[in-house]
Amino acid sequence: DLKTESQLVDLTDANSDYYNMSPLSVFNLFCEDQVIKCITDMSNLYASQKLKQQNTFENEYKLELAILMLSGYIPLDNRRTYGEQSVDVHNLAVSTARSVNRFEELLIYLHVCNNDKIDRKDSMAKVRPMFDMMNERFLCILAQRIPFGN
Repeated sequence: DLKTESQLVDLTDANSDYYNMSPLSVFNLFCEDQVIKCITDMSNLYASQKLKQQNTFENEYKLELAILMLSGYIPLDNRRTYGEQSVDVHNLAVSTARSVNRFEELLIYLHVCNNDKIDRKDSMAKVRPMFDMMNERFLCILAQRIPFGN
């Protein structure tokens, strides 16, 4: 059953568990360690399949996702612009966290599945592992927060 609007969690309500969460807490709520581990493992595998050993750690891909999310919130014409020092585009958080070259290198190998084991009939095969993990997490959060019953 779909819930009525009154049964949904109001994220703007100051009494809501979510209202005072930091951006990092919200990110961690939805993007658990299991998701980051999958991205890291599959990205390292893909890089090795392309004969590139990158041995990236989970904290690097967590940062990569954070920068990607920020780029959706503060869009610039070109990803390389995030590393510029110009006053109009400079982002201290991004430029001190990661070099633009490293960001782009990780982005090239960003993967969430093993290309050797995908179901060619599944149009979402390349994102299916992440989709399934995230969907499961969203459902768990909803089950905890939305009262069921009448």
